Amino acid sequence: MKSIRNTLSAAVCLAALAGAAHAAGPDMKALMLQGHEKMMAVQMTGKPDVDFAIAMREHHVGALDMARWELEHGKDPKMKAMARKIMADQQKEIAQFDEFLARAGHKPAPAAPGAAGGHGDAHPQK
Repeated sequence: MKSIRNTLSAAVCLAALAGAAHAAGPDMKALMLQGHEKMMAVQMTGKPDVDFAIAMREHHVGALDMARWELEHGKDPKMKAMARKIMADQQKEIAQFDEFLARAGHKPAPAAPGAAGGHGDAHPQK
């Protein structure tokens, strides 16, 4: 039953991604699909707290990629401001997930681009 629920959940997510990606254009679609693939490739440990932190961390990295895309390609000042806020918020949460994972004895993933200690500009000016 759990497997069916997970499969249905993944199918619903993919359908939502496909619909949103079609409206956003091919570049956003590629980002969304890459993010989804990375999230689905995460190895689960069977420890709910660790698995949550690992999966959500990867989800937040995808949000950073999408926010960067908006800053590079978007035109609306309000959307660009939201993208900057999302980047700041997600970077803080990624750091919290990394701290938890380290305390839990789980080797943290490499720092996300733009995150503290990562690569890229944490606060793009576009």
